[in-house]
Parts: sequence; structure tokens; C-alpha cells
Amino acid sequence: MQFNFQGNSGWSPFPTGDSGTPSLPMDPGRLLKWVLLLGGVIFLVVILNLLRSIYTNLLWFDTLDYQGVYLKVLQTKVWLFFVGAMVFAALVTPNAIVAYRQSRGEPVMPIVPPALFDMLQRLFRWGIVLGALLLSIAFGVIASGQWETMLRFVNEVPFTTTDAASGAVIPAVDPVFHKNISFYVFTLPVLNTVQGWLMGAVIVTMVATTSIYVINISLRGSTLALSLTTQMVAHASVLLGILLFVITWSYWIDIYELLFSRGGTIFGASYTDMNARLPALRFLIVLGIIVGLLLLANAYFRSTKIIVGGFGLWVAAAIIVGTVYPTLVQRFQVAPNELARERAYIPRNIEFTRQAFALDRIAVEEYGLASISSGELQGQ
Repeated sequence: MQFNFQGNSGWSPFPTGDSGTPSLPMDPGRLLKWVLLLGGVIFLVVILNLLRSIYTNLLWFDTLDYQGVYLKVLQTKVWLFFVGAMVFAALVTPNAIVAYRQSRGEPVMPIVPPALFDMLQRLFRWGIVLGALLLSIAFGVIASGQWETMLRFVNEVPFTTTDAASGAVIPAVDPVFHKNISFYVFTLPVLNTVQGWLMGAVIVTMVATTSIYVINISLRGSTLALSLTTQMVAHASVLLGILLFVITWSYWIDIYELLFSRGGTIFGASYTDMNARLPALRFLIVLGIIVGLLLLANAYFRSTKIIVGGFGLWVAAAIIVGTVYPTLVQRFQVAPNELARERAYIPRNIEFTRQAFALDRIAVEEYGLASISSGELQGQ
């Protein structure tokens, strides 16, 4: 027996008399206009508040005769903001476009009416644009917050010291890598800042790209695992390769950070740092470059095995070589005879501590004391 809603009477539960697509409860164009209007009002309020703060600070510094200082700080913040925002936009925009184009297509299993599907697609596209814009502004603000570090770097001056033997002024260099102390005061903080910023930018780009893939594929009624293509594998390989290069750069920075190590008996580079962590970092740099190039090459081969194998090898090496090996050296070579192992490094700590507190520039003079010629203390 078959049931027919319409039957012979022409009755149908649907307003149009058939099982067609129901009408949308709201006009998407009108909704988008209201969202853009609300966003514009919020943006205007934020800009006006920012301008008010700048004008107030400008008047205050002018009364103190430091207007030029404030303008220099403001100028540095502005160009750092635009550089940070544009660099992040240049990173996230092509990845978002590639992710959207590679994940779009006809619905595999329609889960919403076609009209609603089209509206969601339009909203999703506008959401991608708005998200990229807001993230670019956020990363621009993060970059502008490092104005002091950047100004110190731009105005870097070399450090000098006085030679104990000749009294001549000579460059102050560290005893391990023989770099001027100014490198650690001015340049290294900038390298740390840029590396950390890039790390955050790449990770956020990867999260945003993955989200675009998942949402766009889900709107089509499918899953990422079922819709995985070789183009997606190539895209993931490039992003992972870039991420690995940024992490490898941090290993290079960590080499110079060894001079600030607190893991040994003294502050600074110790036996374990120089004989275990330093070789481990150099090994991880070489391995990171090789695996990173392999991942970039996988954009051509498009194999998930290369991604899993290469990244798995790097993770294992980072744990075993970067963490376990230095711990074993410290535990079984240094700890049983620590004084003998650290004998070459303790004098460096003492020497640079004396230089830091200017104790090496103390003038020692002898004074002759006159003898007491009378009284109870006569002759002393």
C-alpha cells in the first residue's frame, strides 16, 4: 500500500503544493548589511578611542618637552603594526584561498536546502575575509607591542671593556662564541621576538586553513577523511615544512641562549651545555632542514607516508637527542664529579661577574701608616 500526501484532492502539506525547498526565515543580504553596519560602528568607536589616547599622550609629553620621544615611539608602533599585519595577511590569504577552492564542490549528501546552502556558502566566504582581516589586525598589534625591542636593536652600540694587562679599551666578547655582548643585549631579543611571532603566525594559519577545510567539506555533507585529496596533502606538506623551518630557526637561537643556561652549578654555559646540548642542537638543525626540504618536496610526491615518517623522525630526534641525551650526560658524567667537569667554566662565570659589577676596575693602592710615638700605643 502506498500513501500519497497529495492524493486525488490536490491537498499537500507544503505551501506550494509540492515538496519543494522551504523559504528562508530571513533575507541573507539584509542580515549581512546589519552585521557590516554593526562592525563598522564598533570599528569607528575603537578608532576614536585610540585617537583620543594618542592626542592625550601627545599633549602630556609636549608639556614635558619630550614630544619627539613620544612621536618616535608612535612612529615605530605604526610601522611595526602595518608590517606585522601585511606579513600575516600575505601568509594567511593564499592559504585560505587554496583551502577554500580545494574543499568546495557539489554536496555529497544534502543536509540543508539548496537555498540555505547557498546562503551559508556566502556567509562562510565573508567569514573567511572577516577572520583574515581581524587576525591580521591582531598580529599587527602584537608586532607593534615590540617597539622597545626594535628601537634597541636599531640603535645598537658595541660593548667595550678595559684590558687588564695593557689598560686599552677592547671589544667585550663572550668566551664561547666570541660575539660582542651587544649581540646578546640588542640582536638576540629581536631574533627571539621575530621567531616567536612567526611561530604563532604559522600555527594560526594552519588552524585557520584546517578549519576552512573542515567547515566547507562539512557543509557538503562529507568528512575530511572521506574527502582527502592529493592537493590537500600537498598543501599540508608545505605548511608543515614552513613550520619545521621556523622551529629549526629556534634551535639556532637556542645555541646562543646556552650562555643564559641555569641547568648547571653556575649561571651560564656549563659542561653539559657545551658537550651535550650544543651538539644536539646542531644535529637538530641539520635534521630539521633535511626534513623540512623533504616536506616541501612532498608537495610534488603528495604522500601521507612522507609526512608521517618525516615528522615522526623529527619528533623522535627532538625527544631523544634534544632532551634525553643531555639529561643522561648531566646525570652520569657531570653529577658524579661535578667540580672536575665544571672547572673550565666556573672561572668564566667569576670573570664576567666581576666585569658586570665593575670589580675588575677597582684600583688597589697601598698606604704607609705612621707609627705612634707616645702613649700606651707607642710603636704601633
